[in-house]
Amino acid sequence: MGQTITVVDGISVGTPGTATVAISGAVTPAWVDCTGSAKSTCTEVWNGGSLSLTIGQKTYTTSFGEGATASSVASALVSAMNTALSPVSATLSGDTITIQSTLNGTGTDYPLSVSYSYNTSFFTHPAFTATLSGANLTGGTN
Repeated sequence: MGQTITVVDGISVGTPGTATVAISGAVTPAWVDCTGSAKSTCTEVWNGGSLSLTIGQKTYTTSFGEGATASSVASALVSAMNTALSPVSATLSGDTITIQSTLNGTGTDYPLSVSYSYNTSFFTHPAFTATLSGANLTGGTN
């Protein structure tokens, strides 16, 4: 009928789900077991722990402690995400991670969550936290 039909074989169509994660905080020490008024008689304890990011059913974790920065924690998470068989790829800009599904389609709008561990003996909160751009990777279309 004079019409051109284009057939694309083996290439995904649509778009992948995406999101961002901003890491913030600073690792600080606490002085404990002080036996006198001089700081030299105290023991320095750093607020160490871990930050975990779960995407779909895959969890990526990095630890933090003395000398850690928001950028170094974010960089470690990016490295953990950019491994073989990961459902996402990640890039870093400062302390903000951009995540993109490695596949296309609405099924790539994976749920996101974060969790923390930290030294609860001396600290009331973790040294580093993560702010998600939403509860899911979003924008995936078929």
